[in-house]
Amino acid sequence: MRYYINCNYNERNKVKQLGALWDGKKKQWYFINGKNAKKFAKWLPETFDYNAVEISYPTLTEICKDLGMMRICVKEWLIANGYIINSYTLTEKGMDLGIQEETRPNGKIKLTYNEAAQQFIKDNQELIMREYVNIDYENPELSPIEFKKLGLNNTDYLILDTETTGLQKDDEVIELAIIDFTGKEIYHSMYEPQKDVHWAASKVSKLTKKKLIGSPKFMDEWSRIVELIDNKKLIAHNATFDYQLIKQTLERYDLDKKDADKIFAGYIDSMDLAKEYISSPNYKLETLCEILGIEDEQKHRATYDCLMVLKMLRALEETDCIKTESKGLLSSSNEKKERLKLVEKYVADGLDVESIAKNLYISKGTAENYIVELLKAGKIDATAYINSEEEIMNALALIGEWDGKLKSIKEMLDDRISYFEIKIVLAKNNLL
Repeated sequence: MRYYINCNYNERNKVKQLGALWDGKKKQWYFINGKNAKKFAKWLPETFDYNAVEISYPTLTEICKDLGMMRICVKEWLIANGYIINSYTLTEKGMDLGIQEETRPNGKIKLTYNEAAQQFIKDNQELIMREYVNIDYENPELSPIEFKKLGLNNTDYLILDTETTGLQKDDEVIELAIIDFTGKEIYHSMYEPQKDVHWAASKVSKLTKKKLIGSPKFMDEWSRIVELIDNKKLIAHNATFDYQLIKQTLERYDLDKKDADKIFAGYIDSMDLAKEYISSPNYKLETLCEILGIEDEQKHRATYDCLMVLKMLRALEETDCIKTESKGLLSSSNEKKERLKLVEKYVADGLDVESIAKNLYISKGTAENYIVELLKAGKIDATAYINSEEEIMNALALIGEWDGKLKSIKEMLDDRISYFEIKIVLAKNNLL
């Protein structure tokens, strides 16, 4: 096992630049670039005791580089299993595993991993990749609703989403998913690409070219995709992007680009639908879901993004809303006023959010928005919807660091606290 030398911060950076590593087992220096050995020897004092080197353990970034894994996948797996809270904070379980805190000269904490922790990650490599790369989609089996306001027929449309190697003219599709209006997965596959996946795309989807090796080729799946869509119409968020990337991919593999025109004939862009009903600083799917109170699974993969589009469409249909330029959220109407009165009564009766939504035939996100609105108006006490007083105090302590985006404060808090609970705390303190 190799470790970087444990010296002061500036010296350690110099060691890294020279590519010098200490092999703890062989008790010798190892150079990534052998030409740098002389430079390194000159840099060290003649009296340097090689055998007395005090080694420090590698960071997660260094471990992942050795294993050929994406750091974000391993980090999220460690968080999900309770070993760390974030990149800088340990749990007791993590300490027992062998993860340690290292304080840097700038005062920031860096987590390092001893031999046992490194081996543990290596032993679970296959599991981590399966959980955070090949995500198994869970069909929510949503009951169909009538889309009278949006003018959509449940049986006429399918929802499509893609993940790609990047955003440029030579990029290609590496994942494609299609679901129906109940959330059922009609089609899903990843594809082995010809070109590398751009680091920015990998950061979001956690897919890399190395991880996609062995997946089907897009050219071999395309005819099946066209057949499954058949005479249905497609809905996609920012649909022109998916359309263009599919055309580019068809061209790359010498397939007929007219097939893309065929399946996208009469398509609907869910982003354009949202613009008719919601005023928002932007119309990214993540932002719209936050406004509508939809909990994002944060998996950012093709099938789950399809599901978020479906949930967003259902929320638009179920919420009686009209667009206003002065507010980012939804304005009221007579029907909404009646619903608010009922929500106020249900809160007083002690009903949970799910029950309120069920009684009013609305989405959970819409019910949460109503509760927050009533709380802001001082008509209800929503303390019952927050898990514990301690978590409220944690949220309050961080409000001073809040930059106005709910996602930023969410990242500071324990994963058990939802956007809804954060909204309640902010509303109670007149900050929302």
